[in-house]
Amino acid sequence: MRDIVKRLNATVVAMGGRGPAWVSTAFLADAEQVIRSHSDEFQDFYLIGVSMGGTQALALAGLLPEDLRESIRGVIALIPGANLEAMVTRSAHERVRNTVHASADGDLTTLKNRSPIAVVKQYKAGLPFVIFHNQADTLLLSDELEPFIASLRREHHPVTTFSAPGEHNFTYKNFDYREAIGRLGSDSTLDMVPLLADG
Repeated sequence: MRDIVKRLNATVVAMGGRGPAWVSTAFLADAEQVIRSHSDEFQDFYLIGVSMGGTQALALAGLLPEDLRESIRGVIALIPGANLEAMVTRSAHERVRNTVHASADGDLTTLKNRSPIAVVKQYKAGLPFVIFHNQADTLLLSDELEPFIASLRREHHPVTTFSAPGEHNFTYKNFDYREAIGRLGSDSTLDMVPLLADG
């Protein structure tokens, strides 16, 4: 990833989070503020995240103000969740259930409305996605990604999916980010992890 950033002369802006961030009002406000504060430095940007960050990237693409949404060039979400309301009741991990619930102050309607699955129609037209997931993810619910991805395709968003067997896990030291970024704009489903050949 460092190599890509260097070659593209890109800037990486990493978000933190106050409290149980997920899709909290504070996180959404902070994300908007941080992106706006850097908007003079670039014309467009990518949203990239892993796990909770992947979920946030998918949510932000539909929840940021329209002018910022129009500047998003692509979204790369690694092992994300797509249905926050379902995660509160079905995640295999108590901490996930509790922090997702707390991120909306316990309001399931807010969670439902801020879930990636609910904001698909708010994505800018033709926004490309790359999504990597574990096929048996019971923490962020891989079964909820299938209807989300189908919804993206129905709305004519090019989406490439990579998958791997197993539970919620992203410990690859040789994940090929160039391959993932290179897939933005294509539409394919690959049952593999893009790994660097020399890794």
